[in-house]
Amino acid sequence: MGYPNNHYLVETNWLESNLSQPDLVIIDCRINFTLDENNDVQFSSGEDDWASGHIPGAVHVNIRDELSMRDSNLPFMLPPADHFAEVMSRLGVEDGKNVVLYDAFYNIWAARLWWMLRTFGFTNAAVLNGGLNKWKLENRPLATDSKKPTGGTFVPRPVDGLFVDKHAVLSAINDSHTCIVDALNADHYTGENPAWVDRPGHIESARNLPFNGIVNEETHAYMPPDELGEALGQLGLGAEDGVITYCHAGNAASSVAFAFALMGHDRVSIYDASLREWSADPELPMQSEYLG
Repeated sequence: MGYPNNHYLVETNWLESNLSQPDLVIIDCRINFTLDENNDVQFSSGEDDWASGHIPGAVHVNIRDELSMRDSNLPFMLPPADHFAEVMSRLGVEDGKNVVLYDAFYNIWAARLWWMLRTFGFTNAAVLNGGLNKWKLENRPLATDSKKPTGGTFVPRPVDGLFVDKHAVLSAINDSHTCIVDALNADHYTGENPAWVDRPGHIESARNLPFNGIVNEETHAYMPPDELGEALGQLGLGAEDGVITYCHAGNAASSVAFAFALMGHDRVSIYDASLREWSADPELPMQSEYLG
């Protein structure tokens, strides 16, 4: 048994065999982050990491600086269509191209860009299962060249509902047919670890499915279909129920949302502003008990 939407993923052996395909665009999505003295997360580009070793032919994109809304006081917010199209065109993404996305941290950055591409109507993209972590473990080739990408013409065709705002989340709290999913580790979910947020805990009624709990810890590849289905099934969703995922800033949430989509769930959204917005507003309900 494969994943219901198996074409959303590509495996490392397939990618190595197809590196020379002229219609292939490989995008390195790596981002680095550290905690500062105030226990707040600081993000930086992974371009230096890309320069020191990347999958042959891959171009790099800085999701924080290049693919986030420029005038927002919240990090990583979805950019406008023209902004997104400009960056994708520069990278050579356009109709007729096959796009493979990868990172080196549990697939979260690759999944974030995959979800953005879907939001702007591009459906011919896939996440490299396990990303650079699995690629290196298998001793596959790396390159250090800095070849300029061949440009293209990306035509955005916006799709509603893949990213949602706080109003949609508020409505979902009392909706028995929509499950709010916290993609953070259990200690963040329960409020034991208050890092990065103004108020510790989770959005009221949210269930917990950590982003690193749906992958192999060594390879970072997604769980096999039966195991992934079991992990998602523990949330008690019906076949027609909707899902809204969130985290701190919409990135770890992207990988969990991707897992739901991979397993055939159609009504999946990401709360883009996530806890960066929600925890800063005392009027928005939070709780700290463990709901599973």
